[in-house]
Amino acid sequence: MNTDGHGRAGWPTSDAPVTPKTGGARLARPRVPTCCDRFVERRGRRLAWLIAGLMVLLCAGALDVSAGDEGTGAPERAGLRSGVSASSFEDLYYEVDAYADWDLPWRFDLGRRWRLGTGVDVSAGWLAARGNSAFIASAGPLFVLKRDRLPLEFEAGFSPTVLSRQRFDQDDLGSWCQFTSHAAVLWEAGRHFLIGYRFQHMSNGGISEDNPGLNLHCLVLGWRF
Repeated sequence: MNTDGHGRAGWPTSDAPVTPKTGGARLARPRVPTCCDRFVERRGRRLAWLIAGLMVLLCAGALDVSAGDEGTGAPERAGLRSGVSASSFEDLYYEVDAYADWDLPWRFDLGRRWRLGTGVDVSAGWLAARGNSAFIASAGPLFVLKRDRLPLEFEAGFSPTVLSRQRFDQDDLGSWCQFTSHAAVLWEAGRHFLIGYRFQHMSNGGISEDNPGLNLHCLVLGWRF
């Protein structure tokens, strides 16, 4: 039996450091950001600014087309959307935004009184979860399917999206730059009022290693001018 200089048994006699017993499990080391991580973050910021600029150009183009078609440049539809998350996050996400839609002159007759219209959807609002909130804005092409004498509209679209923050406590959406795709059904409840349901998916398209995606169920309230 080993003893130290004081005659106490069981103590190590060498100057080697003592390794703590962990029951065979290795202690987890915190992940240190790498140069690749920093590059991806910088690329995401630049892409977000690029998309924001493209969104501005898209809005300006829609206004120009609308005004040039013997119009005033005002949107054809505008309203509010409110959604709650359908993704597998621990906490619910909430989004509220205002939107405006401009019709574009490109329309297609699909036969049997069906028509496919094109437009531009622009929105800005607020996304919140886990006690954190972010500004969110998007703009992109819109496709609207209608049938004569049917008070329903079927809508689909794809919009580049920017966020003022990407982290919501422990949840990381991966980038300030996102892409939102959606499908919606709108009911024409009267001459001007629209009410409907919209399902949307938002993700960063793989530009970041973290890409959990966010699905939302949305209520749509709109007004047709």
